[in-house]
Amino acid sequence: MERVAAVPRTNLVYANQQFFGESRWQWTVPPLRADSALVNGPLPLMTLWRRDLWFGTPHGFDEALPKGHEDWAFWLQLMRLPLVPFKIDEFLTQYRYKKNSKMRNREHNNPEIPRLLRSLFPDLYPVRWTP
Repeated sequence: MERVAAVPRTNLVYANQQFFGESRWQWTVPPLRADSALVNGPLPLMTLWRRDLWFGTPHGFDEALPKGHEDWAFWLQLMRLPLVPFKIDEFLTQYRYKKNSKMRNREHNNPEIPRLLRSLFPDLYPVRWTP
């Protein structure tokens, strides 16, 4: 955390992730990019953020969203704020991997969720017109 403290404006910290359970896969998390977060969803759930980011989002973890996905909606809210991320390039977090989890099957089981998020955040998903 000394490295994080050295950059006082840092407001988001994340690291690589080791999975356990049905997989021992290691996720080398890519650098945060808004376009990737919009398409692929959130960074690892074990991400630290400063309290001012939480207060800067109008809904926090919006429990009113159907079928969960409040984490993805929270990340979309964060994309509107000035983020100063810091990645610790080590495997510091562990997460249970399930082959049939909500996250892995979201597009198949709930195809309406990406469309719902696009309608809730129209400024992040501009309409594309093709002739």
